[in-house]
Parts: sequence; structure tokens; C-alpha cells
Amino acid sequence: MTKRCGWVKMNNPLYVAYHDEEWGQPLHDDQALFELLCMETYQAGLSWETVLNKRQAFREAFHGYQIQAVAEMTDAELEALLDNPDIIRNRAKIFATRANAQAFLQVQENYGSFDSYLWSFVDRKTIVNDVPDYRESPAKTALSEKLSKNLKNVASSSQDQSLSCPICRLQVWLMTMRMLVNGRESEMKSNKNKGILIFAILYTVLFVFDGDKLLASVMPSAIANYLQYLLYVVLALYGSFLCKDRLIQQWNEIRKTKRKFFFGVLKGWLFLILMTVAFDFISGMLRQFLALDGQGLNQSNIQSTFQEQPLLIAVFACIIGPLVEELFFRQLLLHYLQKKLSTWLSILLVGLVFALTHMHNVSLSEWIGAVVYLGGGLAFSIIYVKEKENIYYPLVVHMIMNSLSFISLAISSM
Repeated sequence: MTKRCGWVKMNNPLYVAYHDEEWGQPLHDDQALFELLCMETYQAGLSWETVLNKRQAFREAFHGYQIQAVAEMTDAELEALLDNPDIIRNRAKIFATRANAQAFLQVQENYGSFDSYLWSFVDRKTIVNDVPDYRESPAKTALSEKLSKNLKNVASSSQDQSLSCPICRLQVWLMTMRMLVNGRESEMKSNKNKGILIFAILYTVLFVFDGDKLLASVMPSAIANYLQYLLYVVLALYGSFLCKDRLIQQWNEIRKTKRKFFFGVLKGWLFLILMTVAFDFISGMLRQFLALDGQGLNQSNIQSTFQEQPLLIAVFACIIGPLVEELFFRQLLLHYLQKKLSTWLSILLVGLVFALTHMHNVSLSEWIGAVVYLGGGLAFSIIYVKEKENIYYPLVVHMIMNSLSFISLAISSM
């Protein structure tokens, strides 16, 4: 079975074919290189998937990327392409294609071929990188910086100085990753996946199937009383270690956009409140319709434990608990489900699993109680996806919501 990188959209055959047949493969044909450079130009501000979906239409619009033919296109021909619904109708990008072709011809004239020029930077040898996870790839490398600087000098040497701008705006790092550098995710990722699988199994066995209670039953009471807390700490540390690179990267992103993060959390919290109220209303209506009294066991257990160990339960329910749950449900489960399923189906499945893990038996009352947790699970997942899979958004919202619940519980118990 073909091993594919984590960024591949498995539900798009064009994306899969691109990964299997082109990504990281040596490319020496000048016309194919020109197409790749143009595609990088089209991608600016958009996704690579969008460009792949419109690739054939672009080929038809630009004479199959025959460099000389594209370089000789008139303004009228380019203006006419703005009415073509099958391509990206951006005037700057369309006109940049012709300018790039003219600059490309200049490189061919100076170096014999663009292939010779480009591959001279790596001594005509493909660079093979160890990439455990594509999210850890650098934004730029020494090679991409060198190539970018040289391209600017080459293009600016053209008699028509206006040609230098488009080609130098090409996303050089992406080009080197796609063609000069084999940037496929390495076998190191398989080891990381094993660790993630262990984390998922531990969480499921211990807290979904009550394995922690089984362990507690064979331990001295002095340890058994605190075993669940200890296990949560271990999972929090282990999960954080597995995701440390992404956690650090996402934290650095937040530090650069503190205002955005603040308002993102605020919007997420308000959205969670709305979802909680809506699903709590549904749960209440179902209880009334089915003539069920009381509340779910999970809520009752929290209240009784709070009476016995208020500070300890508050710390774990407001900090450690949300961290472990967000690592498991969002950073791992939702993230990996989206590779195989649509985003909304993944969100729904994770929401259901989140709700089921808060049930303590299969009684009708517990099923109705799980409806409220379904609302919370859906809300956290939607926040995670909307904030580009930055776990700190749903994590902080989760912590705030739990903290406010415990403040309310503390006030009511006075």
C-alpha cells in the first residue's frame, strides 16, 4: 500500500495522483518546469488543491504551457481569459504568466535551459530530507533563499526590467520542495504514530472503559483515591510530548497574534455557551417527554467529589482534564479523521465519541444526559477547525467553561 504524506486530501483523486506521481520527483523538462512555476504563482493566497482542480483548464488557456506561445500572447488574449470561469480569474496572475514566460526564455538564453540553471544549485542531485511531519517543515531554507536571490538577479538582468517582478514573486521554497527536494514524510512518522496509538489506547481503556477503576480495585486505598488524577497527569505529559512540536509552533503563532487569539477565544466561548444552552434545552425536553428525573451520573460524581476534594478536583477539571481531552479528541482523533473523512462528518463523529465518554452506563437517563456533552463536543471541534487546527483555542475555551462551572458549583454549595 502506498504511504502518503499527512497533507494529502484523500477524497480528491487529483491530489492523490499529484502526491504519488509528482511530489518530490526529479523534474527536468523545461515545459513541465514552466508549468510548475506558473502553478506556484496561481496558488498565492489560495490552496494547492484549488490550483490542482483548475490545472487542466489553465493548460488549455495557456497553449499547454508552450513557453514561446505564452510569451507572445497579446493583452487582448489575456484580458479574454478573465471571462473564463474554469481558471482563477485574477488579472495580476494571468498577466504574470506571460511575464514569467518571457523571463523564462531569458534564463534559457543565458544558461541553455532552465533545467540546467535550476539543478546546478544542487549539483543535479535530489536532496532527500527527513520530514517526520509536514507541519514541522521550515518556512524557508538556505537553498530556497539562495535560489530566490539568484532568480532576482537573473530576471533583473533582462532588457525588460518589468519582467523581474513576477518571476521573483514565485514561491521558491515550495518549488524546491516539490521538485529539487524529496520532502516526503519519513519513517520517523511511523514511530510517532505508534506513540499516538499508545496514547489513544491508554485513554480509551482507562477512561472510556473504566480501566482506572479496575486498577484502583487492586491497589491500596491510599493510592487508589488519587490514581485517576495520577493517570491524567501521566497522559497530559505523554500527550504533550507527542505533540510538542505542533504545540510549540501553535504557541508561537498565538504570541504573534495576541489580539486575534483573544477575540477568537471570546467568540469560541460565546459559541460554546450557545451550543450548550441549545443542547441542554433538547436534553431537558427529552427528559420531560420521557418522564425522567435527576441528572447524569457524570455531573453527580463531579459534585460529590467536589465536596470531598474541592481544590484537587478544580485543578484537574479546569486544567489537566481539558488538556488531556483536547489532545485526544481534537489534536489526535479529529485531526486524523479529517484525512479519511469529510470535515463535518469528522466533527460529528468526534462529538459523539466525546459525549459517549461522559456516560457511566447505558441507561436511558445517561443517554439523555450525553446530549449536553454532544453539544460541547461539537462546539470544541468546530472551534478547532475554524481556527486552523490550533488546539489552544478550544483548550482555553474548554478551561474557561469548566472554571465558570466550578465557580458556580462552589457558590451553590456555600
